[in-house]
Order: sequence, then C-alpha cells, then structure tokens
Amino acid sequence: YKNYSKFIPTIGKIVVGESKPYEYLIESIENFYNQDELVELMSKNGFSKIQFRNVSNGISAIHSGWKV
Repeated sequence: YKNYSKFIPTIGKIVVGESKPYEYLIESIENFYNQDELVELMSKNGFSKIQFRNVSNGISAIHSGWKV
C-alpha cells in the first residue's frame, strides 16, 4: 500500500486537477492508529470482545467491539 499510495496525489492531479486533497488523504491514513493501537484505545474506553479482521489484503481492517 505504501508504494501504491505515493501515486495517489499524482493520479488525483491528472483526473481531478488537484493533488492537495489526496496528499491530505495519505497523511491522515499514515497518522491513524495501527490495528493494535486501535484495539488498545477501544479497550481503554470500555469496549469488550474486541476483534478485527483484515480486508483488501491487509490494506484496511474492520474492528468491532461490545459496549453495554
């Protein structure tokens, strides 16, 4: 993904005419919690039965948890 993401702003510039929004997208993805950090954050905030599964060959993940 990191190799692919380098081209996203360039593709945005060609297709849409702007690269800034796509540069922001890449930055926000890189600054987001990794899977284990998100599990820890969910746990600290009272969630239980926390699970996650990778989708799209690990490009993204779906996290779930219970809070009752």
